[in-house]
Amino acid sequence: MKTNTDRLNPIQAMTLTTTSILSVEILRSQQTIAQIAGQDAWISIALGGFLSLASGMACYLLASLYPDKDFPEINLDVAGKFIGRLLLLAFSVYMILYVSLSLKIFAQALKMFLLDRTPIQSLVLFMAIVAGYAVFKGLYTIGGVVDIIFPFVMITIIAIILLSIPKTNPIYLKPVMFDNTKDILKGVLPSFQNFTGFSFILYFFSHSDNTRSSIFWYMAGILIPMVLYISLTAVSIGVFGVKDLLTLIFPTLTLLKEIEFPGTFLERLEAFGAVLWIVIVFASVVSFYYMSTRNLVVLFSIKSKYLKYVVWGLIPVFYFIAMYQESGILVLEYPQRVSPLQTILGLLVIPTLAITAFFKKRKGRSQ
Repeated sequence: MKTNTDRLNPIQAMTLTTTSILSVEILRSQQTIAQIAGQDAWISIALGGFLSLASGMACYLLASLYPDKDFPEINLDVAGKFIGRLLLLAFSVYMILYVSLSLKIFAQALKMFLLDRTPIQSLVLFMAIVAGYAVFKGLYTIGGVVDIIFPFVMITIIAIILLSIPKTNPIYLKPVMFDNTKDILKGVLPSFQNFTGFSFILYFFSHSDNTRSSIFWYMAGILIPMVLYISLTAVSIGVFGVKDLLTLIFPTLTLLKEIEFPGTFLERLEAFGAVLWIVIVFASVVSFYYMSTRNLVVLFSIKSKYLKYVVWGLIPVFYFIAMYQESGILVLEYPQRVSPLQTILGLLVIPTLAITAFFKKRKGRSQ
C-alpha cells in the first residue's frame, strides 16, 4: 500500500512508459508492417514513432495541467460528466480488448516455442491472475517490478539486434523508398498502433515527482521502444527478406533461431527468448490492466474499498474474450479490427482534450 510520501521518480516514468509500449506487438510487428510497406517497413515504423512522440507530448501537457488527477478524473473535468463517461467507456472497451488479445497472442507464442504441451487456457488464466495481483498491490508495486525487469528487457532486445546484424543482407533492404512512398505512408498509422502504451503517462503522472526536466524522461520512454522497433524491423528484413518475413507468425522469436553459438551453448536460444518475452508482455498487460481498472472505477463512481472486486472481476472477462476464438492464428487478426479505435483515441481524443484543457485553464487564470 502507498503512503503520502510515495512518489514515482523520473527514471521510473521512463521505465513505465517504455515497458507499457514494448508489448506483444514486439513479437510480430515486423511482419505486420512489412505486408504494407515491404522493405521500407522500418521507415513506416519511424514515422509512426514520431506520431507517438507527438501524442505523448499531448498526454504530458494534459497531465501537467491537472497534476493531482489521473486521466479518468481529468477526462470528466474537461469533457463533462456525460461526454466524459462516453469517452471513458470507449477507452475501457479498447483496453479490455487489448489485454484479452495480448494474453491470447502471448499464450499462443509461448505454447509454440516453449510449452507445447501446456493447455493455452492455463497460460492465459495464470498470466491474468498474476497481472491482477500486481494491479491489486498498486502502482508503486508495479513501478518496483518494472525497475527490476527493465534492464533485462533492454539487454535482451539489444543483444538480439546486435547478434543478428552479421547475418543481415543489405540487398534485402534495397531499394530504399523507390516508388514506394504511398505504401510507406499507408504503414504509418498501423505503425503508430505499436506504440499504444504511451497513454499510460496520463495514469501515473499524478503519482510522480515532476520537474521542468521531467518531460525528457517521459519522451525517452517513447523514444527507446521507437528505436528498438525500427532496429528489429530493419534486422528482420535484412535476415529473412520481405518474402520470407511475411510467412513468419512471430518474426522476433524466429530471429533467435538464426543466432548461432559455438558447440551446444544455448542451442535453443528461441526457448530462452520466449521466457524473457514473458516479462515484456507481463509489464504491458499490467499497465493496461491498471488503466482498465481506473477507468471502470471512475466511470461507475466505485469507492476505493471496492477496488478489489473490480480487479478480480476483470479476470473472467479477459479470459472469456481471449478464449472466445479457439484458433490462435485467427486471433492475430483481431488487433487490426480494434486498432481504428486506438488511432481515434490517440490522435484525436487525447490531443483535443489537451487543447481544450489548456484554453480552459488559461481562461480560468484570466478571470
